[in-house]
Amino acid sequence: MATIQYTSYKFNKPPLINQGNYNGLKELLKDNPKYDPFPKPPSFFTQFKETLKIGVIGITISSLLVLLGSATWEVFSILGGIGLWIFIGGAIFSGIPTSLSFLQYRWSHKSYYRTLRRNIRKSNNYSDFQHLMNSAWYGA
Repeated sequence: MATIQYTSYKFNKPPLINQGNYNGLKELLKDNPKYDPFPKPPSFFTQFKETLKIGVIGITISSLLVLLGSATWEVFSILGGIGLWIFIGGAIFSGIPTSLSFLQYRWSHKSYYRTLRRNIRKSNNYSDFQHLMNSAWYGA
């Protein structure tokens, strides 16, 4: 029996920064509010560059085979049609769930670090910061 497989991405909340890191970041953010020391997730196109290339090349070749087959031999049309079904099916049953999972991961990642930075700036001390982070909703 056929199964649908796709990659699932999940953002795992890192441990809360310690008081020394908090104090250092508090000072840096006081001097430069736009400073962002936290890691960035890869962009969608960076993450799926190879997959997108393969898909575009495969669909292009399959489409050309269908067009060539309709003009000459029917066997090219059949091969091209099978190729198109494979690429379109892969996009629907694997590519879309993987893409949506990755976009959810990116959103949770950005939301967490945006909240972390905002709470560092907003808090008066480390204890206040811990309270803000424990009560924050960031989408993860």
